[in-house]
Amino acid sequence: MLVILLLGKHSDAHINPAVPWPMRSQRRYEATYNYRTYSFKVMQCDNTTSERCDTSEKRQANVNLSNPRSPSGIHGELQRDKDMKGRNYRTIKGQAFTRGKYIHGSPPSKISKFMMGDTKGHFEYRFSLVAQSPVQIRHNALEAARVAANKVMFDGLGETGYKIHLKVYPHIVLRENRMIATAGADRLQEGMRRSFGKPSGRAARIKLGQSILDIYVNSNGVDHAKKALRVGSTKLSVACIIAQEKLEVPVAPQAV
Repeated sequence: MLVILLLGKHSDAHINPAVPWPMRSQRRYEATYNYRTYSFKVMQCDNTTSERCDTSEKRQANVNLSNPRSPSGIHGELQRDKDMKGRNYRTIKGQAFTRGKYIHGSPPSKISKFMMGDTKGHFEYRFSLVAQSPVQIRHNALEAARVAANKVMFDGLGETGYKIHLKVYPHIVLRENRMIATAGADRLQEGMRRSFGKPSGRAARIKLGQSILDIYVNSNGVDHAKKALRVGSTKLSVACIIAQEKLEVPVAPQAV
């Protein structure tokens, strides 16, 4: 078991800056790493004189590990994960990695179709799901949003009462430096620093104000379109708004 002892001064100065430094409380923290669950557990020790924290003096520490000013001071080590999560790919970083000509073994896109419903029909309204911040969304999240929105529209208007258009394509190839995750591993593999990694998935880069999903309906399907976009937005890791636009329906020429 890996035990890290952390001795840090508690931030009582932020509460009362007038307190002299020798009178401010000092607390000790002990971080224990669990090799089975790949996670840290931080305990707080009330007794600052002993070299090690006794069992009776340990209690769960209220430490914000995402705050670099926390007494632990080991933000990177305390948030080690077994596998790469979806949140690791949200931030747009570096150059786009899209050239399939030079990428061997790139996974295919999970999005089965981009147009659904009556693809050749003309409708009165267009509702768009617009991103409020730049983000990178994986292809499985886009597929989940498409399926959820299409189910709401199909149940409410049938097969030909609407049209859905997914307007982004997952061009970005995601990479991952896989670690040892087998049962009975007696050590923690750290791997190479800043390694390139192997292809593991795809994602689409979304800009601020870009439309992700469009739904075309007539006046009888306005409420269904708004509900479908709200349900679809829950599958995406970005705040979105619903934009409405009135379209001009072309009139068919009459025979003389």
